[in-house]
Amino acid sequence: MLNIPKDFREFIELLNENSVRYLVVGGCAVAFHGLPRSTGGIDFFFDRSAENARLVVRCLQQLGFILSGISGFLTECKIKRISNV
Repeated sequence: MLNIPKDFREFIELLNENSVRYLVVGGCAVAFHGLPRSTGGIDFFFDRSAENARLVVRCLQQLGFILSGISGFLTECKIKRISNV
């Protein structure tokens, strides 16, 4: 079993509760399948539909992030890094 930090776990729980379409990718996904690789972060791939973007924004707002809308989540080939560092 992976030792997932509390804030990551809370975000994943919100994604699931809100029926967000997403995949966990990168080091955490590889570690889950038996090849531990610690990067200190977690990577997601989200369905880019407008409805799914609204759901992602809702989840982030529930965690306390202040977001002005969904347009940044709909841009083609755009990478969003969200960090509290």
